Amino acid sequence: MRRGIPGVVVRRDPRRDLALIATSRPLGGRPLSIVRARSSRAVAVLGFPFARPVTATRASIVRARASLSVGTATFAGILELDAELGAGTSGGPVVDPSGAVVGMVLAGALGSPESYAIDLGSVAGRLRGWVAAEGAAQQAGGAPGPGSTKTLAT
Repeated sequence: MRRGIPGVVVRRDPRRDLALIATSRPLGGRPLSIVRARSSRAVAVLGFPFARPVTATRASIVRARASLSVGTATFAGILELDAELGAGTSGGPVVDPSGAVVGMVLAGALGSPESYAIDLGSVAGRLRGWVAAEGAAQQAGGAPGPGSTKTLAT
């Protein structure tokens, strides 16, 4: 049985649907690299569509968009993908053929080969800054958020 690792949101950017979470212990594995996306690039979307086991769905980046409105929210830095993605893929990584992360799934239209991801290449600097700032706060003896947390993950 897999158990979760407790975490606390220490930074967030609602316009890009991103958060930095401090965890109570290391997550393991190795960090993934983040690269800037290019239109017409072949990618794979990883997720658990319709609660099935992890699945890789082929897609291409159609274009970059400045923003996307979903309901009452507007998100910045968007990649438009040509893949129909099922529920359970939101938040999953969009990876290029080398395995580098170019985006994070945001939304899709059921029954339509149109979906959207946050362009992580456009915010990689911000994510690194968040990690550095929280690491410095921990070294200075400050807690990165509520509770006792030690390790940062993006």
